[in-house]
Amino acid sequence: MKKIIGIVLGVVFVLVVGAVVTPFLIDLNKYKGKIIDIAKPHVARDLDFGGIKLTILKGLGAEIQGLRIAENPGFGVGDFLNLERLRVKVKLFPLLKKQIQVKELILDKPVVRLIKNTKGELNIADLMGSEVKEQKAKEQKDTESTEKKDNENNGSENDENEVKNGNTFLAGLLVSKFTLNHGHIDFIDEFTQPGTTTTTTIDLLDMKFTDVSVNKPIRMSMTARLPGGAKQNFMIKGAIGPLGDTLNIKRLFMDIALSLEEFDLGTCKSYLPADMPLSPIDGVISMDISLRGDMASGVTSEGQMQCKELILAEGNDKKALGKMHITLLEKMKLAWEKGIANIDRLDLSMNENTISLTGNVEGFNTKPQWDITLRAQTINPDYAFLFYPSLRESLPKDVSFSGSLGMEMISKGNIGNLQADCNVDMKDLDILYGETFRKPRPIPCQISIKASKTGDDIQLDPCVIKMHTLFLRTSGKITGLTNPRFDLSMNTEDTSLKGWESLVPALKEYEPEGNFVLQSSLKGTMEDAAVNLQFSSPRLAFKLSQSSDDGQKTATSQGFFESMDMKVQAVKKDEAIMGSGNLEVKKGEVLAAPFEKMQAQFDYQNDILGIHGFRVHAFQGDVAMDGKVKPRELRWNVKPVITNIHVAEAMDTFTQYKGLFKGIFSGSFTANNAGDGKQKGAMNASGSFRLDQGEIMNLNLIDTVLDALFGIKGVSKFLEKEGSELEKQKITRFDSLDGDFSMTGNKIDLKKVALHNIHTAKATDSDAFIEGLIDCNTSGLDLKGKVVLSPEYSAKLAKKTEPLNALLNPENRMVLPITVKGSINKPMPILDIPYVTSAMAKYYGRKELEKLGDKIGLPKKGDKDQQGKKSPIGDILKDILK
Repeated sequence: MKKIIGIVLGVVFVLVVGAVVTPFLIDLNKYKGKIIDIAKPHVARDLDFGGIKLTILKGLGAEIQGLRIAENPGFGVGDFLNLERLRVKVKLFPLLKKQIQVKELILDKPVVRLIKNTKGELNIADLMGSEVKEQKAKEQKDTESTEKKDNENNGSENDENEVKNGNTFLAGLLVSKFTLNHGHIDFIDEFTQPGTTTTTTIDLLDMKFTDVSVNKPIRMSMTARLPGGAKQNFMIKGAIGPLGDTLNIKRLFMDIALSLEEFDLGTCKSYLPADMPLSPIDGVISMDISLRGDMASGVTSEGQMQCKELILAEGNDKKALGKMHITLLEKMKLAWEKGIANIDRLDLSMNENTISLTGNVEGFNTKPQWDITLRAQTINPDYAFLFYPSLRESLPKDVSFSGSLGMEMISKGNIGNLQADCNVDMKDLDILYGETFRKPRPIPCQISIKASKTGDDIQLDPCVIKMHTLFLRTSGKITGLTNPRFDLSMNTEDTSLKGWESLVPALKEYEPEGNFVLQSSLKGTMEDAAVNLQFSSPRLAFKLSQSSDDGQKTATSQGFFESMDMKVQAVKKDEAIMGSGNLEVKKGEVLAAPFEKMQAQFDYQNDILGIHGFRVHAFQGDVAMDGKVKPRELRWNVKPVITNIHVAEAMDTFTQYKGLFKGIFSGSFTANNAGDGKQKGAMNASGSFRLDQGEIMNLNLIDTVLDALFGIKGVSKFLEKEGSELEKQKITRFDSLDGDFSMTGNKIDLKKVALHNIHTAKATDSDAFIEGLIDCNTSGLDLKGKVVLSPEYSAKLAKKTEPLNALLNPENRMVLPITVKGSINKPMPILDIPYVTSAMAKYYGRKELEKLGDKIGLPKKGDKDQQGKKSPIGDILKDILK
């Protein structure tokens, strides 16, 4: 026994001594040139190494020191690869059978320089061996063949081909163990941002593959430090394979875990295209993901990703947006070859926003078919606009949002046959549209869409908008996507106006109340469309504010419409819009003015709104009107006709001159303004009018003029008693008043206004004729005219006061010239006393001359022998009164 042990120990000693001595006895460096010559055709580059030696104690193999592969001359000078040490260990027993099987391959401190030039070319393109290219081409061919045939039938056939062609390729790659220690990779990018060279370094790279074989899973681990890290912050760990007799990436099974710890996104911003709408400029990302399966049967992915203090830059000016905190939790299975995706969980949170996606997709690489549910419990619309700028651009400029909304969307089918059901809850969202509209929180607002798509046709069944008291339902069909044709109907339920002033600020001063129903339809295309609309309400109540001349609000009155019905038909052809409609209101009240039987027809064409056949019964009379309005130019032109309205009611209702006028008013006018498109112009008007059975309540025109007449010296002594019998009233009553007028700006020019049969106790059947200006701003009067007394009363006064005969006209009616000053509220008729006294003086002079002529025997104008001759007395009187 001792002898056997001694022999064994001796053999071991000899082997140990041989293992120690042999590397020094065998110098592999003498084969350096031959080794380089053998390797050079495979790398197509200059290569060299410092030395090579045989290793036995650390494992049978060889160790190459200072290995370097030169850079592609087209990319500069220096080394592409610089490796401190390459160790190759082989298995002993296969070697005894003259078979080389690599047991372990170890790379120590490799330094690799990857370059992407300004043309987008990589410096490793020439190192891609022909075998690898042939394998890729073959895989592409197999993929195309698989898509054309049944998966089951061609599966084994493809595998057979792969076995026949793949053995040689894999045999040259497989080692039992591969180790890379302290690797360093520099990636130099001259392409992404023209004119700028960016270098990114990945170092502290450690890789290890164990149990490498074609029949068993390969254990692997890789760690590295990515840019910005203080230590190794990237890890991949797990197993892949078995590889099988051929390398088929699609059927390569994997069970790996991937981890990224606090990677600085700011370090990769230089690699992003400058025209990206959104690009990260700062932030830290971490992730943990597990992958299990193969691409053909399916890979199950489960993990999470966190991004802290993410800052995105928006637009060409790279304006920095606020910080975001993002968390993504996912669990899904993807089968690329089958085109199947099963999403068990995809939860995304951005700050306070949460979105989740679940469902299945089949045939995503051929003809996608899906059943997907998207839910968002809370989402800020600003984030949707951030990632989808086109959505923001589709909205009016003045629209803004604040707050959050909730959403659920279910989509089933494929691109040609799709069903969608979407519900959006905007209760917690503020919606602002300039000064026109504001929906505050928490007023309810929901949008529900149920639609189906067949080919290029979309069926809405229905789309419902609920907001406050509004319930709007839209249903119908949209045909075609390129030039869609609409056939839609829209209608509301009975909708209350209560509270809408909080959403539409313009309604606040009107405080609307009541209910309405809206029905409409849309048919045609965007260039050729027809719209029908009907608005009806049993009763609408509102408030209107009246303003004084200085623009200050003075009072508020309640108004209403009962049994209101409006119908509109409109057509759009290209850019032109034409329409027509009618309005009917059974009765109502506006500014305390009751009316009934309002009706009108209108049309719109070439930016002109035409009003036809407007009729309304108000103030116990009728008002009719036709006209045109040019909204863009702020111009209008109307022709109202008024028939038998009670002027007292109208004046008391619409003007400040309450209690001043009575009578039955009729008239026809033309009115317009001179707007210039920027502001309304002053109103211009003209026409004729008539007031029957009229009364002016703050003026007794005849008595005021007569009182002034009776106070003239030379008249009062004859008519003192007549003046004392005048009724001291402030009312002018007359049978009729008619005349013409024109209005320019704020001044009314009265033309040929005649008052007929003015009633007073003493001067019945008198008339008055007035013309002049009325200033609407100041109510000032600047009128002149004459009072014409009745023949009877004129004869009575002339009989009592002979000089008044000078005021008689050819009809023997006394004419008294007057002016009217003051204001509408306080008119001041003034008798033209100088004219009266002058006429009386002329009368006295004539009488005295006639007496003198009688005494001295001057011929008179009426004598027979003076026919056709001038009267001497008349000539004398003219000379005296010159």
